[in-house]
Amino acid sequence: MDKDIEELLNFMYDIDDPKNAKKEHKDFLKYLKKRRKDVEAEVRLQIPGMTKHYIESAIMSDDTNRIMTAALMLEYGAIFKQNLRKALDLYKVAASRDDDIANYYCAIFYSKGVGDSRDLYKFLLYLKKAMDLGNKDAKEQWDELWFAYRKYHNQ
Repeated sequence: MDKDIEELLNFMYDIDDPKNAKKEHKDFLKYLKKRRKDVEAEVRLQIPGMTKHYIESAIMSDDTNRIMTAALMLEYGAIFKQNLRKALDLYKVAASRDDDIANYYCAIFYSKGVGDSRDLYKFLLYLKKAMDLGNKDAKEQWDELWFAYRKYHNQ
């Protein structure tokens, strides 16, 4: 295990609050519901005539952008019924192709227990990979975790 990830993981387990984790999970689901119509409108503008076939063909596609679009629609329930498990699976496919955004989204899903059970180790793995691939949001979150870690240990 990467030394940085191991240190942060132990720190996160030390300060983990299961009640807060459940609240974050619920808040994230509320956010998805709130943004659903906006995402659906954006997708309909970009890809007129969207059908279920698009998602099915995206899964078989080598086109990471199509996979990401399908995952986004499943995540928000835009046009199609929301399926967070399938959205995470598609994000993981795109992440395996070194897509920085997909890696970041996988990190978020695992940090909040969305689409799969909450897994802080996977959260840190995907977050670090997204950061290494140049994702600015991941870098910012990684730096915030290290700041909190150092502050906690210097008390």
